[in-house]
Amino acid sequence: MIKAKRVGEERLPKRVKQGDRVDRLLCGMMAVVLLLAGGLVSCASPASSAEPGLPTAPEPVCLQVSVEEAQQLIDERDDLIVLCVGTEEEYDEGYIASAVLIPVAELSERLGEIDKSKAVLVYCRIGARSDEACQILADNGFSEVYDLMGGTDAWRKGGGEINYPLTIEDLVVTPVNPKYFKEPNRVLIGESYKIECIVLDSESSTFSYKWSAERGGISGEGSVVTWTAPLQGGLVDIMVTVSNDCGGVVSRSVELKVEVCSCVFE
Repeated sequence: MIKAKRVGEERLPKRVKQGDRVDRLLCGMMAVVLLLAGGLVSCASPASSAEPGLPTAPEPVCLQVSVEEAQQLIDERDDLIVLCVGTEEEYDEGYIASAVLIPVAELSERLGEIDKSKAVLVYCRIGARSDEACQILADNGFSEVYDLMGGTDAWRKGGGEINYPLTIEDLVVTPVNPKYFKEPNRVLIGESYKIECIVLDSESSTFSYKWSAERGGISGEGSVVTWTAPLQGGLVDIMVTVSNDCGGVVSRSVELKVEVCSCVFE
């Protein structure tokens, strides 16, 4: 009995030790499983920050700017293109200096007129259409585009300078010999007439004039020239093209009726 008891007492610790080994083995396996599972979860989860060396998202190519920032761009950037995407009527009401007009409805078809290598400042009247225009430019590879917030309304309120298109107000025809100018635009063959081009422009005081006539001869240059009527009757168009030092160009013509008989002037 004592012997049996001792045997039992000796075996009991062995059973306990074997159980400990199993428990430890199971715990180790579970730890490995948990570590693997954690690794899979961390791989599947988005990284909270970009790792060094990985490419970052590109910066926006279209930036909104205030009136002050737009004025600074105009003053400091020689390569800046100022683009008005409003209507022709809005442009004629006043535009930012050196601006070119391409209405937003025509922009997609006229992208070739804008140099992609240059920065572009876009504006309209209040800013809605300039947003659309900026997106068109960005989608077509323009890398530096600025959108004037509030458009020309904000520009005016902020004290920005407004210019007006180069315009020929009138072509005034005056006879050298008043006798042969009975009524406007009726002239006598072979007689001479002064033609004056009256220009409206707020940007420049320097203009270039290019005159041409279907028939007859033109002498002189500048805003006033002398035209001598041909020796044959009929209608004659006289045209002048005016340009200024800001890139503005405008043309206008006047139609004169050349009379053969001087009796119509008596």
